[in-house]
Amino acid sequence: MSPLLLCLAASAWPLRGPNNVVTDREVSTEILLSEASLVTTDTVVTDPVALAAVAASALSYLESPPESDPGGVHAGLFAELGVSLDDVRATLAFVIRVAEEDAAAGTNRLADPVFLADNFRLIQWKPDLEGATARGHTLPSDRIRMTRYLVYQFLGSPVRTQTYSHALYAVPEDDACRTRYTRMEVIGGIYTDNPDGCAAEPLVWLTRRGVFEAMMQGTIEVTLPDGSAALFNVARPNEMPYDPAIRDPTQQKRYWYFAQVDGVMGWGPAPPDKVRLRPHVSVAGDVYNLGLGKLLALRSNEELRLVVLSDTGGAFQPNLFQLDFFVGGYPSRASFIEGTKALPSMVEAGVLIWEPRVTVIDAQVPVP
Repeated sequence: MSPLLLCLAASAWPLRGPNNVVTDREVSTEILLSEASLVTTDTVVTDPVALAAVAASALSYLESPPESDPGGVHAGLFAELGVSLDDVRATLAFVIRVAEEDAAAGTNRLADPVFLADNFRLIQWKPDLEGATARGHTLPSDRIRMTRYLVYQFLGSPVRTQTYSHALYAVPEDDACRTRYTRMEVIGGIYTDNPDGCAAEPLVWLTRRGVFEAMMQGTIEVTLPDGSAALFNVARPNEMPYDPAIRDPTQQKRYWYFAQVDGVMGWGPAPPDKVRLRPHVSVAGDVYNLGLGKLLALRSNEELRLVVLSDTGGAFQPNLFQLDFFVGGYPSRASFIEGTKALPSMVEAGVLIWEPRVTVIDAQVPVP
């Protein structure tokens, strides 16, 4: 095969869909990805300590993925530009090392755009416009859609009450039961009536809205009557597909079972084997096609945010035109809207890959 034909063949990436299954659609990496340069006059607004914490969790996962990993440990379509999984691991390790050294020295090189430009290769990621149009979104050719997700803080009860009458359920012991019922069958009380002999343990009782928000966001923080709080995270689904064309959540068949956790968790088969998230430095996206653990640079209005691709969701299977920015916990939709209204809805996006080509000892940026 000639070099030209080899190049053309390599530019077609077959999209992975739910459960990492190859779909019948391909995208051109030559259109979506290109080499670029960081703007060295931008203001970097990322918390280096939080960024390093998520990087460490993602790196640990990439170095020792559980056998049941759903399919996120790979370089993704960036492999078409020569990026390897080792490059991704080395990039995360470098971020961790710099953050630790700076914490000891009282500096913050990760807030210096010149330092970033000197030490990282930038691969610009342009949106899959065809995929966006198919979902009803119109985007410019150089920016991706950026939505926001959160951990809602709801009231709940350890026992069923008139107010808190809908449960988050633990994963049933019987897999046949786990995969038998639709979302609305479970929410409608199938485990209370128990017609098929199936059982699932209620972890906590919420309002109906609380259950829907928990499934939408993936994690929920519940305050119990004694004042204590508990976190619950999605553990395993019923294996029924999520349909992004269906906007009414009551019409979706996909249901998630939960587990109580000690921190907000993202990608992984089930707690505790999941990547741990931190607000403002974690994003959810199309892990099957982008690959877990990518260090992303998100730019808007001369501000640059560094984040780690550490989570996913049904809306990203597949989706190469969007990221979901994790913003932390909020007690209400109104407080969430008010607290995140300054965040951009579209950003220029790129993947940063560490290139050990310079000495990194002299940049001195005071910690704000």
